[in-house]
Amino acid sequence: MTGIVARWCGKDGEYRWLEKNVLPLFNLQSSFTGFRGTDRDITERKLQEERLARSRRIEHMLSSAGSAIVRIRNRQELLQEACRIAVEQAAMRWRRWS
Repeated sequence: MTGIVARWCGKDGEYRWLEKNVLPLFNLQSSFTGFRGTDRDITERKLQEERLARSRRIEHMLSSAGSAIVRIRNRQELLQEACRIAVEQAAMRWRRWS
């Protein structure tokens, strides 16, 4: 069996993660005739993995920011370092405030 994980968009427009296990089928002449397999919805597991990864990035960012606060005394330098840390380590995106 071959396992495939894929993100699918349902008829309702919602995206789901599916784990597909497929087995190719062949006839007596060794010609491919189709597939047999199962699908399992693993959307909740994928969402949990994404939340955990984000939490780890934020934890690392906060630790780095704490180190910068202890190390850097100049306000402007500290602000620049904090912004760099937020963008690089926590994968934060800049937002333009109107």
